[in-house]
Amino acid sequence: MGDAYSPVRKVERTQLSKLYEEMISRHPHKVDVWIAAAKFHLERNGSVDQSRKLLLRAQQQIPNSSEIYDQLFRIELIHAAQINKRLNVAGGSTGDNEPSESAEKDVRQGAVAVGIFLFIRKNFPDNFGVLYSMVVQAKSLTPPINNVTDQLVSSFMELKEGTYIIFAFLYYRLIDRKIMSIRRKPVEQFT
Repeated sequence: MGDAYSPVRKVERTQLSKLYEEMISRHPHKVDVWIAAAKFHLERNGSVDQSRKLLLRAQQQIPNSSEIYDQLFRIELIHAAQINKRLNVAGGSTGDNEPSESAEKDVRQGAVAVGIFLFIRKNFPDNFGVLYSMVVQAKSLTPPINNVTDQLVSSFMELKEGTYIIFAFLYYRLIDRKIMSIRRKPVEQFT
C-alpha cells in the first residue's frame, strides 16, 4: 500500500489519533491510556510536541502518577537526542543567527529531562524504580548525552546511604551487563 507517508497511511494515523482521544475522554484517569496515546504520537507520527502535550494534559488529570513523569523524561531525552542528531547532520549549526543559543543549548544538553528527574526525586522519593528507569534510559541513549547521565548519577549520590548503595549495585550491574554483551560479540562486529 505504498510508503509510510502515503495518503492512506496518513488517514490511518488520523483515525488512530481520534481513537486515542476518544479513549482518553472515556478513561481520563487511566495512566496506561495516556501513555499509549503519547507513545503512538511519538513512535508512529514522530511528533515529540504532540506526545509532550498529551502527557502534560495527563499530568493535570493524574498529578500523582510517576509513570507519566517517566514518559515525559523519555520524550525530553529523545527530543534532545533528535536536536543533537540534526545539528550533527547540519555540521553543528542550527541555520539561525543564534537567536536563542542559550535555551537551545540547555535543551540539547538534556536540561528539561534532568529537571523532570529532579522533580521526581523530590516528589516521589520512595519510587526508586522510576528513578532507576530514568538512569537506564539516559545510559542507553545512543549517542549518550553525558551531561544528563552525570547529573542523574550525582543526584543519586545525594540520596540516603541505603538508597545510594542499592543504586550503586544496580548501576554497576548494568555496566557489567554491557561489558559482558560486548565480550560475547564476535570481533568482526567492531571492525
